[in-house]
Amino acid sequence: MEARRTGCFVAQAILLIFASQALCETVLDDAVTPASTEITVTVPAAVEPGTCSETGNTCYNCSSAPFCVPLADGDFLNAGPYNCADADPSKPYCTDGACSASASSECSPDAPESEFLCTDDGYFPDPNDCQKFHFCIGSTSTTFTCSENFVYSHEKVSCIRRRASSDCAVIKCTYKTQFQYVIYPKDPNVYGLCVRDSPTIVLKCAEGEEFDIKTSKCTFICKKEGLFPVKGDSRKYRECISISSNKYQLVDRECPVGSKFDSDKERCVIVSET
Repeated sequence: MEARRTGCFVAQAILLIFASQALCETVLDDAVTPASTEITVTVPAAVEPGTCSETGNTCYNCSSAPFCVPLADGDFLNAGPYNCADADPSKPYCTDGACSASASSECSPDAPESEFLCTDDGYFPDPNDCQKFHFCIGSTSTTFTCSENFVYSHEKVSCIRRRASSDCAVIKCTYKTQFQYVIYPKDPNVYGLCVRDSPTIVLKCAEGEEFDIKTSKCTFICKKEGLFPVKGDSRKYRECISISSNKYQLVDRECPVGSKFDSDKERCVIVSET
């Protein structure tokens, strides 16, 4: 009888030990199992370029601002982009929707890592990258990069949205010879001098001229009637005479000694008059 009682106590003790172990394992599992946490990430909305609003305007790109016209109902009409440097050369950058003398952090001019060579004042397309363009003052160039999906338009002197592959224009050098001239596809007034193992040099003809590959020279092209000055020679001027629809006769003329051509007055004037 005593043996049975002892056996029962032993059995109960064993059951208690196993139960305690199971309880400990359950508590331990609960302690080390990480709780499920839901993390929400908020993605900021993309800023639409070239907008007008009461809370603030946005730039089209680093050099073009929107022309915002206030309306009677308190809203704004966006009349389109304008180039800051053309409006005010002292404020060539667009910052926070308006022209500014200093560029914003995301629109800071590129470091002078490119080897672009200024050959004249004004704007130049990059010969190799249609998203870049250069603004030259003397021998100093400032390089700008258009936003994603935008390319440089030399006609508008600003960035435009790329809608077709042909919108991306570059100077394509073949390097078949040591030196090679290539006309910029979007403007025959601009051309490139390709030199093997050297950066392409971008040049511009004088106003009203186009580069002729056959003669390797800039040639004046009559596109309308009128009198036009000759760059580099104040006495000379050109006269375009209409002879038929879209056809003109070009006549080279020269003012007498002691006078020069005045493009505003469209005639020769005595030097002392100016």
